[in-house]
Amino acid sequence: MDELKPDILAINETWLREGDSAPAISGYRFVHIPLHHSIKREWGGGVGFYIRRGVNARVCPHPVVSSVEQMWLRLSVASRCIIIGTAYRAPWQDVVAHLDALTHTITSFPDCDNIILAGDLNTDLKTNCSAHSLPR
Repeated sequence: MDELKPDILAINETWLREGDSAPAISGYRFVHIPLHHSIKREWGGGVGFYIRRGVNARVCPHPVVSSVEQMWLRLSVASRCIIIGTAYRAPWQDVVAHLDALTHTITSFPDCDNIILAGDLNTDLKTNCSAHSLPR
């Protein structure tokens, strides 16, 4: 963070629960959605962002889909609306259902110029897609 100084850093599998705090990084604020209380501690989860102070990014409302851990930011750069999201899919969750839910969220942002999605979807695209129940 000191060397590259990114404006925004997406974090997946924070493992943070309600009331937990993330490591403080000088010059950044941390926003996150905690790990759902129903998830066992031995599984990852939780998403968030470190946002460099001075970057005007706001948490953006989105459709709530209980099967998708996701968080979205809205910011304006050179008079263009940009949405930046991060999402996590646990390895046991259905790939197609997860991608359908993310598609539903992304289509809820029609007024933006650019949408960027970062995250950990736990999908190895180098393997046989049928192993992940994707349609052929």
